[in-house]
Amino acid sequence: MGSSNVQGPLWSTAAEVWEEVFEPVRTPLYEAMLDACGVVAGKHLLDAGCGSGAASSRAALRGAIVSGLDAAEGMIERARRQVPDGDFRVGDLEELPFDDRAFDVVVAFDSVQFSEDKVAAIAEMGRVCRPDGTVAIALFDEEEKNEMRVITSAMAETLPEPPKGGPYALSKAGLLEDLIDKAGLNVLGSNSVPLDYRFENFEQFWRGVLSSGNTQAMIRVVGEETIGEAVRAATEPYIGSSGEVLFKNSFRFVTAVP
Repeated sequence: MGSSNVQGPLWSTAAEVWEEVFEPVRTPLYEAMLDACGVVAGKHLLDAGCGSGAASSRAALRGAIVSGLDAAEGMIERARRQVPDGDFRVGDLEELPFDDRAFDVVVAFDSVQFSEDKVAAIAEMGRVCRPDGTVAIALFDEEEKNEMRVITSAMAETLPEPPKGGPYALSKAGLLEDLIDKAGLNVLGSNSVPLDYRFENFEQFWRGVLSSGNTQAMIRVVGEETIGEAVRAATEPYIGSSGEVLFKNSFRFVTAVP
């Protein structure tokens, strides 16, 4: 069994809110990765774990021929609206429903760490990438470089048992590169991209947190009220005098070739 049976329902809960609140703050990451992969007009690109389609839409604006896959039907519906000409499908990263060597570029933004079999997911990305193409995988940089870690930790502390996986599952230095090597791909290099997570107020931030599949999984264990109280308390130091919420973060992406 792949990841879609578990992750799909969680991330479909509030896909429209995820698109509205969290996707815009990641635009610098999307642009940096697309630049690094040489995404220009005519390139065939697969967005593996495409979410609501924000990165896909940036690629489409460059003239790329875009396909996308996500575990969540709700996210795919949003992606299809953003890129009407794209080929978007629901499925597992571990078993991509695309032909061998179909794409010039295969990107995965903040998705591989949620797959059940991470090596298999990366190997699949290599399979569908052309020999002269590029694979790029992005995720949160090491935890100490991300202020959002305090929110994740606060929520996790409400659970009776520590959660498995999560957004920082592959963030330890060298871990992603090791998995890429095990999957049979060759690492080219890595880059870090600073990202400010800026929100108008706590209410907007909380709506965004609620739209995360990671949050939804925890709510199913201890309830929304408990999670909400933990997030509110952890957010207080990051609320400015105007009410704005700001977390300084860093993402990292690794490029590789099949």
